Amino acid sequence: MNTGIVDGHILAEFWEVSIRTIQNYSNEKKFNPPLPKVDTNKYDLITACKWIYNMQKEKIHKLKTAGDEKLSDLKKEKQIIDNKKAELALKREMRKIVDAKSVLIAWTNLQKVIKNNDTQLEYDLIRDLEGVTDEKKKAEIISKGFAEKDRQLERNDIVKYIVDEESFLREAI
Repeated sequence: MNTGIVDGHILAEFWEVSIRTIQNYSNEKKFNPPLPKVDTNKYDLITACKWIYNMQKEKIHKLKTAGDEKLSDLKKEKQIIDNKKAELALKREMRKIVDAKSVLIAWTNLQKVIKNNDTQLEYDLIRDLEGVTDEKKKAEIISKGFAEKDRQLERNDIVKYIVDEESFLREAI
């Protein structure tokens, strides 16, 4: 009789687990590799101890590296975001892209200039058309008014309406 063979109850008591846990360890569907059996509910104690040792060693390794992998992934994601921010900053510095807020401010300022030009054109046309009865002359005055307005708008450079907040703040200090 081989004295190294124990039943599942003794093994469960030795490992301080339930008999159901020993049965689960032996199930091929739940553990790979499963706890090797000598016979139904019979185990070689040395083989079983080697198996549990290897299983615990693998579990410890997974726990140690799982945190490292997650931390590494987070560091990689942070680096990607930092790289994108640096790329945007460089493009802004090289004037390949502009800040949306600056463009919005410039566009708003330009719209105000256009609106003022429209108002001025309206007053000029009312003044210039007063007393004119000839339709051809009226059309000529209107054409000249719009042509002058177009020339004024062409002279407007949108860049001068962009407010560079950083330089504005530096000048204020």
